[in-house]
Amino acid sequence: MSIDSKEILPFIQFNGQTPRERGYEHGTILSERIDKSIKIYREQFSKQKNFNEKLILNLCEEYYRGISSFSQDYIEELNSIAINSKQDPLWITALNCRLELLNHLALARENECTVLYDKNTCQLAENWDWLEQFEHLVFVNYIKSNEILQMIEPGNLGKIGLNSHGIGVTLNFVDPINHARNPSNIPLHVTLRTVLDRAETLDQAMTIFEQNGPGFGGHSLIGN
Repeated sequence: MSIDSKEILPFIQFNGQTPRERGYEHGTILSERIDKSIKIYREQFSKQKNFNEKLILNLCEEYYRGISSFSQDYIEELNSIAINSKQDPLWITALNCRLELLNHLALARENECTVLYDKNTCQLAENWDWLEQFEHLVFVNYIKSNEILQMIEPGNLGKIGLNSHGIGVTLNFVDPINHARNPSNIPLHVTLRTVLDRAETLDQAMTIFEQNGPGFGGHSLIGN
C-alpha cells in the first residue's frame, strides 16, 4: 500500500495480528511521513536555548525504558516501526513522548486544542490545533486486531480516538505547574493507546490513567 504524500487525513488500516506486524505496516507505509515528523520535532526542540540533541536522546532513553517496562508489545511495535522506517528507535520514542519533551524543555507552543462532550448524545469532539506542517502528515488509523480507530501522527503508537466498546479519548496540552519528570516514564500518548486497547468501561479507563502515574502537562477528556 502507498499513500499520496499530499493527501490530508488518509485512512490506513493495519491488519497485522502481532506488534511486529503492525509496526512493519506502520513503518513501511508511512516512512516518508515519519521522516518529516522527526525533522519537524527536531526543529522544535532546537528552539531551546543552548539546544543539545544529546540531552533529548538521553531523555528518550528513559522513556524507552519506561515503555519497555510497561509493555513488551508496545516496545516491540515501536522497534518494528523504527526498523521499517529506517529510523533510530530513540527518535521514534521522541515522537511518542513529544508532549513530555516540549514541556520539559519549557518551549512555547502553538494554540491549543478545544475538546467537548455532550452527555445527551454521547458525542465526544476535538478541534485539533497544532503545527501547520502536520496537516499533510497525520492520518486516520484503524487497527483491525484491536478494533480501535485513531487520528494519529506518523510514528506514534497512540493518540486521540475511540474503541469498539464506546470509549473515546482526546488530548490537549496543559501548562505544567512545574517541569518535574513523570516518575513512571510512560508517555501520555502510550497511555492513550493503552486505554483504547484495554478499557471497556469508563472506570477501567480511569484506572489505566491512575496506574500510569501523573500526566505531564497533558489533559485527556474521556467519553463513553
